[in-house]
Amino acid sequence: MRKDLTIIFKKVFSVSILIILAFFVYRTAAFDTKTLTEQTENTEKKYQEEVSEEAHMTEMSESNESEVLTAMSETAGMKRKSTVKVENIKKSFREITLAQLDEAERTADGTTAQYWESDLIFLGRTGDFALYGMNKDRVSRGLILRRNDQLFFTDEYYLAPGLYYPALFADDFDKDGMLEPVIILHRLTGTGYSVEELFLLDDTEQEKVSDWKLYQFKEQDYLTQIEKLLKYEIMADTYQVHLFTLDNSQDICVNLTEELSYDDTTVTLEEKMAIGDIISFQADQNTLTLSFDVGLLCNEFATPFYSESLPLVEAEISYQKGAFTIENMKFINNSD
Repeated sequence: MRKDLTIIFKKVFSVSILIILAFFVYRTAAFDTKTLTEQTENTEKKYQEEVSEEAHMTEMSESNESEVLTAMSETAGMKRKSTVKVENIKKSFREITLAQLDEAERTADGTTAQYWESDLIFLGRTGDFALYGMNKDRVSRGLILRRNDQLFFTDEYYLAPGLYYPALFADDFDKDGMLEPVIILHRLTGTGYSVEELFLLDDTEQEKVSDWKLYQFKEQDYLTQIEKLLKYEIMADTYQVHLFTLDNSQDICVNLTEELSYDDTTVTLEEKMAIGDIISFQADQNTLTLSFDVGLLCNEFATPFYSESLPLVEAEISYQKGAFTIENMKFINNSD
């Protein structure tokens, strides 16, 4: 009898151990399943958030003028990131009075100090035309062109790093008997870079200045024309550069061996030139011109190499009905 009880006890104990083990396995599996479910849900949530953020960024990038735009403004060695709404800038423009413009012109001192102190900057005058820059919260965005009591507004950023102010000109550039205001902005400056932009305001036979149309000679357009008109050959092994115009009216061959020879470095020239990194515009006597330096790309240099042995390239710009055309390209001695 005692022996039977012992046997029964052992069986009950064994069954209990098995039940406990089974319960433990079940709980572990349930915990793992729960953890896996939570991880899956978190991953899905994160994915949805990323998709939502990407959709938001896409919407932002495709938004029209009324959306928020981000502008980087570099001034006097400072970098500031400003978020500006275009409609706010336009609203500020509508609130500006002629008396405020008069005051800005009267108090202008021609120095960069006004940038730090004024919400409205007088930028220059030629004849009946005057140019002002909006500078609310030290964000240099919004140009106002004035002729007597009529105003034209554009929301361009106008102040280049280093506080380079725009230049204003007015002349009959399309030979139609009417004056066209021209604004030249210094858009980019830095090591190996100096880029200006050309804007022309055409009356398009409209009486009100506010109805005139602003045209820009865009970078893509003038670089495409330059590529067609200016030809070159680079003999990398002998450091020779051959420049010539499409009509062969200008032709020069330069050997840069002496300038590119170093005791401890072998300079490797690429067979392509850097054109457009240094470019400027001028307006004088009914004529628009552009000038630019040509640079050489070298594997050993971070920026293009510019040599005084290579010429400055200058050309006239013809303007008619919103279109700019480069003509009469010529080479000028860069060492003068």
